[in-house]
Amino acid sequence: MVRRGAVTRGLATSQSGTTALIEAISRGHRDTVELLLDRGADLEAKNRYGATALVEAASRGHKDTVELLLDRGADLEAKNRDGATALAEAAFRGHRDMVELLLDRGADLEAKDSSGTTALVEAAFRGHRDTVELLLDRGADLEAKNRSGTTALVEAAFRGHRDTVELLLDRGADLEAKNRHGATALALAVLKGKTDTVELLLDRGADLEAKDRYGATALVWAASGGYKDTVELLLDRGADLEAKNSDGATALVEAVSRGYKEMMELLLDRAADLEAKDRDGATALVWAASGGYKDTVELLLDRGADLEAKNRYGATALVWAASGGYKDTVELLLDRGADLEAKDSYGETALVEAVSCGYKDTVELLLDRGADLEAKNNAGKNALALCTSGACADVLRSAERLQRWHRRRHLTLWACAHACKSAFKE
Repeated sequence: MVRRGAVTRGLATSQSGTTALIEAISRGHRDTVELLLDRGADLEAKNRYGATALVEAASRGHKDTVELLLDRGADLEAKNRDGATALAEAAFRGHRDMVELLLDRGADLEAKDSSGTTALVEAAFRGHRDTVELLLDRGADLEAKNRSGTTALVEAAFRGHRDTVELLLDRGADLEAKNRHGATALALAVLKGKTDTVELLLDRGADLEAKDRYGATALVWAASGGYKDTVELLLDRGADLEAKNSDGATALVEAVSRGYKEMMELLLDRAADLEAKDRDGATALVWAASGGYKDTVELLLDRGADLEAKNRYGATALVWAASGGYKDTVELLLDRGADLEAKDSYGETALVEAVSCGYKDTVELLLDRGADLEAKNNAGKNALALCTSGACADVLRSAERLQRWHRRRHLTLWACAHACKSAFKE
C-alpha cells in the first residue's frame, strides 16, 4: 500500500483512530515503522487515546522502536489523553530498560499526568520495585504527591507491594505522609488487609493511633473491612480497642454493623466494651439487630448485651429489627425477653414499625406474641391507621376482629361472674 501511494505520508487513519505508523508500532513491526518514517509519516500524529508513536512504543516496551523514533526527532515529552508521557507509560508498566533509555535521552523525571502523578508514583502504584529503584537513583522526588495527595509510599502500601514499600522506607520516605483524606500508608495498607505490609510499617515505627479525616484509626478500618488477621496484629501491637471514628463507632460497632461474626468474637475476647455507643447512641446489639444479623445478635446476647439498650431515638434492638422486617431476629429477641411494647421517641412500637414498612410476616409474629394492636404513636395513630400494605391490613383487621371477640368474651364472662357473685350474696 505504501508503494502504491495509498497511504498519504504514511498517515491513513483507520476507523479505530489509529494511524499506520502507530498500528505498526502496536504490532512490534520495527522495519515497517522505519519504512513509514522514510515515506514521511507524521511522527507526532496521535491515535484516539491521544498517544503519539513514541508514547505507544514506550508503553509496549519496544525499546528498539523507541530508539528509532527518538533518533528521528520524536517529542520526548508528548502526552496522551491522560497527560502521560512516554516515561510515565513505561514506568507504569514496569519497563525498566525503557525508563532508563528515556532518562538517558533527557526525559523529564518529574513530569505529571492529568492526575498530578509522576513516573515514580506510577511505578510504586504497580509495585515495580526495580523501576522505582532506578527512578530514585536518578533523583526522583520521593515525596511527590498527585492530586489526591498520595506519595509513592502511600500508593505502594495501599496496593500491598511490600518490597517496594521497604525500598521506599530505606530511601527515607515519610512514614506519616497523608493523602487528602488524611490517611497514612499504614491506614491504607490496613484498609486493604495487606497484613505483611502493615507489619513492616509497624516495625518501622508507623503511628498506630493516627487518625484520618474521618477520625478512624487503623484498627477501626481493619475491623470495618473484616480483616481478622490484621486486627489481631494491631491488637498485639497495642492498638486502642475503644478508639472511635467521627461517627463514634468503635472497632466492635464497625464489625457488628457489617455482620462480621468472627471479627466480633475476636474483639470481645480482647475485652471490647459490649455497650459502647456511637454518635447516635447505638450499641453493637442495636446495630446487629438493625441489620438482621441473627447469629451476631445471639452471640451478643450470650455475651451479656443489654436487651433494652436504646439509641438516641429511643429505639431498642427489637424495634430496629421489626422496622427492617427481620422476622428471625425479632423472634430471637422476643424469645430472650425483649419488651414487646417498648416505644421509641416517636412513640412507635415494634408492631407499628413493622406495619408502617409493610412486613406482613413480622406483623403476624408480633401479633401472635400478643402485641397491642391499639398502641398509638405520638401522633395518635395505631398500627391499622399507619398500614401501607394490603396484606398487612388484612392481617391487622383479622387480629382486630379477634381481639374484639376476646374483649366481648371477657366482658361477658366478667358480667356472668359478677351476676353469680351478687346472687350468691343474696
